[in-house]
Amino acid sequence: MEEVLFKNVSAMGEKEAKALIKVTGKRAMIIFSLVFPLIFIALGVTFILLDDLDFALWMFAFAIAFVIVFPLLFLFSAKQANKQVIGGKRLLNTFEFKEDILSIATENLQDGNSLVSGTSNLYYKDLFKCLVTNEYIFLFINQRQSFILDVNGMVQGEANDLIEFLKTKMVKFQDKRKLA
Repeated sequence: MEEVLFKNVSAMGEKEAKALIKVTGKRAMIIFSLVFPLIFIALGVTFILLDDLDFALWMFAFAIAFVIVFPLLFLFSAKQANKQVIGGKRLLNTFEFKEDILSIATENLQDGNSLVSGTSNLYYKDLFKCLVTNEYIFLFINQRQSFILDVNGMVQGEANDLIEFLKTKMVKFQDKRKLA
């Protein structure tokens, strides 16, 4: 049996799901909120040059709609997805980092009871990427799904040492920590 090098216990609830949505959805929101309005503005200017003011006004209206409406739709859909994934449950994940394997045990904290709902063993090479922020370490299993570790949830080892360990194991690694 391999020795546990690092251990982290982290909750998974609405707060953590929002943090995941924030890091995974930012690019899409920027594209839809900025790029498409710019396209509609360019089309509006083109229609003005062609002396078709009706179409120009429609293009400008679409540009404004994308700037205002899309971020609101994105936030609403993110909340809905959060409810579907979490469903009001409060989960507790225990992560044990060994030299070659990451072991994860998930408990469902329900009505004051703790029910073990699953365990997994993953090779680091099977993880899609690791993204680090000031509060969380996201271990992605694909582009949209991630295990979320609270950096304050370390019970064995230090978060910075774990991050350095993960850098040696991960093919894709993103460090988005902001200096205080």
